[in-house]
Amino acid sequence: MSNLYLPKEKAHSKKLKFFGFRNFILLTVLLFILFEVFQGLLRWLLLLIRLEPLIYLPRLSFFLLIFIIPLIKPKVNQKVLLITIFFALYTIWGIINLKNLVQALFGLWVLAPFLVGLWSSKLIDLRQQKTILIFLFFSASLGVLLNVLLTFPWSGLTIEIGGQVIEVSRQWTAFGVERYAGFSRASFNAASQTLVLAIYSTIFTEFKSLKVFVWLLSGFAIYLTNSKGCIFSWIVLTLFFITLIPVKEKRFFCLSWTIIAIILSLTMVILPISTLYTHYSIDYTNDLSLILLASFEDRLISVWPASFDLLNNLFYWLFGRGIGGIGAPQQYFESSRYLPADNLFVYLCVLFGLPIAILSLLSVILILIKTSKSMLYSKINKFKFCIILFILIYGNIVNILEEPVLALVFGLVLLDRKREGLC
Repeated sequence: MSNLYLPKEKAHSKKLKFFGFRNFILLTVLLFILFEVFQGLLRWLLLLIRLEPLIYLPRLSFFLLIFIIPLIKPKVNQKVLLITIFFALYTIWGIINLKNLVQALFGLWVLAPFLVGLWSSKLIDLRQQKTILIFLFFSASLGVLLNVLLTFPWSGLTIEIGGQVIEVSRQWTAFGVERYAGFSRASFNAASQTLVLAIYSTIFTEFKSLKVFVWLLSGFAIYLTNSKGCIFSWIVLTLFFITLIPVKEKRFFCLSWTIIAIILSLTMVILPISTLYTHYSIDYTNDLSLILLASFEDRLISVWPASFDLLNNLFYWLFGRGIGGIGAPQQYFESSRYLPADNLFVYLCVLFGLPIAILSLLSVILILIKTSKSMLYSKINKFKFCIILFILIYGNIVNILEEPVLALVFGLVLLDRKREGLC
């Protein structure tokens, strides 16, 4: 008789094992965010005890999870599986085209947080982790504030790993204005981490006074990083939250902000493409305009045209250079041609080709439109809308997918889930 119940026992055992694996994924995701928020501090501490390679353990776990989750998950999401296969094929194309196995694999390593975000979106519920995520928000923000008063020992420090010189934490200025990184690795990392965690804390915190305090603190911390893209994103999102409070015409509110998001996605495409046939020159009337617009002009006259120059024939325009073809992998393996892309559309275009870049942005817009219809009734959808809005703003001047925490959260919010969760 006991044999009759064996299949059920096996199924129950598998469920228990998978439940444990879900907790492992959750722990890995939280550790990854923690390591990124404290990246500068942790690199310095590990350097003191000569164990600096350990800083890559969370990223290595992410890289391995790309291959492990599809094998262990009982029911595989077909869309995510197809995206993963697509990334695998473009890694192979990168190896063939770039003639450098390590460069292409490093490109996949860089994109691992986004892929893990996609695979984890139906497995974990970060709403239940308010304590640690709000703690990480205050850590990121207060780290920047403390950096104004103190010179951290890891600021400006470099180390050598595997023959490559790597920054522990970047110390730099823009036109004499200090860009504070806090506990993180660079000012722009601190800014994007602070804003992502502020959006989460503001939406999921129950206390109104804490919501206001969190949002104002995040704005001050981001201002101190001098990350103009995040500062502008914070201003736009502030307007979103302000107009949300007294909203009566719900349909008009949702439609208005959806149109704004679509316009932002269009500028992400139109501005870089326009550099192919227009030479821009910005006249600076004063020092403020120079500080605000100099880096943007550099993108218009240098970074974006040079990035498109990597697509030097029709085949590349259609199919891209492959994973590893632009951004961080170039910095280490193709340094003479290194370009950061500094735009999500440009980054996708060089990696995957123009058709895939356009299709990808259209997919994000469709997700945003679907989310907007219920964002006033669901905290989860409000969070999704705000994250995608942030990405469409910031993606105009940053490639996004190489910002680890932002790429992870981007992947988390792109899929729907049947039961309530993060997305």
